[in-house]
Amino acid sequence: RVLTFTKYFLTDSVLKEIPEAMELASLALAYHDVALWTDKKLAYLEPSVDQLEKAVGDEKYSDTQKAIMKDIILQHHKVTPFESNRGAAADALVNAVRMADWSDATMGIVRFGLPVELLEAAYDKIPEAGFHWILLGLGPRLSPGDIMGQLEIFKIFKW
Repeated sequence: RVLTFTKYFLTDSVLKEIPEAMELASLALAYHDVALWTDKKLAYLEPSVDQLEKAVGDEKYSDTQKAIMKDIILQHHKVTPFESNRGAAADALVNAVRMADWSDATMGIVRFGLPVELLEAAYDKIPEAGFHWILLGLGPRLSPGDIMGQLEIFKIFKW
């Protein structure tokens, strides 16, 4: 769903400047929350980047491409638009994924203009199937009886 929403938010000019934008988004999304499971951490953004870096190594992707994927992972819970020194197209890609993830994570409550028909079609094709309930239960499961440990989840949000 998030990749479908990302494509909606990407402009033709971004896709022209970064032809591999959807590949970078796909790979970053495959790892964006992975450390919740691999590292069992509620503050999972940096460990998720570590997992991505281990997986991609130094072979296929340029430093700029890796930096964009890292930004996608680190900034996907950012509340406000992301800006960097990598240029407007790179920032637009990061923000497309950020808005797509918020649209999915909030089940459309926050949509950034995403058409409700696209949201509904994506959920029809790929049902939620309890995923949001699983996420809500991760705090107590990963830090049972430790309220301070459960509060680590708030480190993933950025303004």
